[in-house]
Amino acid sequence: MPKQIDASEEQAYLAYASRPRRPGASSLYRGVSYRKSTGQWIAQLYWRGRRYFLGTYQDEREAAEVYNKHALQIIGPFALVNDLTRAAGLDGQRPNA
Repeated sequence: MPKQIDASEEQAYLAYASRPRRPGASSLYRGVSYRKSTGQWIAQLYWRGRRYFLGTYQDEREAAEVYNKHALQIIGPFALVNDLTRAAGLDGQRPNA
């Protein structure tokens, strides 16, 4: 269960998490990146100065689902999660392996 969070901490998280996507990002999803060396997608979450490594996956969408689940558990109800319904139909935006 997430700890009680004050308003300033929530605002700081939202300011950081809602920044624009990095140009050249390997994934369509927040918290997911592609590793060419292994050919796998990794899911990770940063919260309160700590990195939570959530695992490696063959499928980008599966990694995004894992990120969403853990973001809600660790950060709480104001966590920014991936919109998996909207991004599901996008094609041709995959990294060059």
